[in-house]
Amino acid sequence: MTKILVIGCCGAGKTKFAQTLSSIKGVPAIHLDHLFWLESWRQRNEDDFDALLIKELKKRGLDY
Repeated sequence: MTKILVIGCCGAGKTKFAQTLSSIKGVPAIHLDHLFWLESWRQRNEDDFDALLIKELKKRGLDY
C-alpha cells in the first residue's frame, strides 16, 4: 500500500486535505498530532508515541 504524508505550515489546510483525500481514496488517515501531543501541548515520550503509532497502523491493517 502506498502511504501519503501531508506536511505544511500551521493553518495551511493539512487536516482538511487529508480528510478529503482519505474519503475520496477510501483509505484511513492517521493524525500524528493526536498521538504525539498530550494535554497542554506536552510532548509524549518517543517510545510511547512509537507504540501508539504501531497500534494505529495494525488496527488499520497497515504495515510499518
